[in-house]
Order: sequence, then C-alpha cells, then structure tokens
Amino acid sequence: RSHCFLRRSAGGEDASAEQEPLSEADVEEGKVEEFLHFVRCRRLSVMHIIDCQDGVVELTPLDGTGFEKITLPVTANRLLIFRHDLMHYTFRTGGPSLAMQAWILSEPLAVEFL
Repeated sequence: RSHCFLRRSAGGEDASAEQEPLSEADVEEGKVEEFLHFVRCRRLSVMHIIDCQDGVVELTPLDGTGFEKITLPVTANRLLIFRHDLMHYTFRTGGPSLAMQAWILSEPLAVEFL
C-alpha cells in the first residue's frame, strides 16, 4: 500500500498555496519516476472521510470500462473504496473537510534486459 495522506479543505491563507515546480534535482533524485510508478501501480483508493460538510465524490470511469459516472454524497465518518485504476475521482465539499487517503498498489512490473 502507499503511505497515508491527510486531505483537508483549503481555506484562508492556504487557499492561495501553490505547488512548487519540479527542479532538475527532483528529476535526478527519482521523484518523477516514483510518481509515475505510483500512477501505474495504484489499484484501490481507500478514503476515510473524517469530517465533511455538504460533500460529494464524483467517480468518472475511464473510456472502455463500461461503467457510468456516479456522484456519491459523503458525510463524516464514511469509508469510500473504489478502483482507481478504472476511474478518476473528484472530491468536492461545501465547507471544511478532513479525510485520510491511501492506495492499494499492485506489484511493480519487472523489467528484464537480455
């Protein structure tokens, strides 16, 4: 599984916070490769909604999966598990929110050079 991330709604001073762009050192340290590995290997997303006001999660299937888009209401103390390799999600709230999220990952593909 991945590390656990704490998600909270941005408000006040945090609302204008921006992610710093990647540097050459980030690339050399393998951060880009690490992120691409994460995106390729994530299978299940596990999100524990700790606190949420007027929230929804929209699950949008990838092309070719045969699933339909769905919008789920979320409230405090809920657990949401979905196949992140088959769909994208959007988490929207009407007020303050707090959630913990982690992913169940598949084994990385082994590359063998002959």
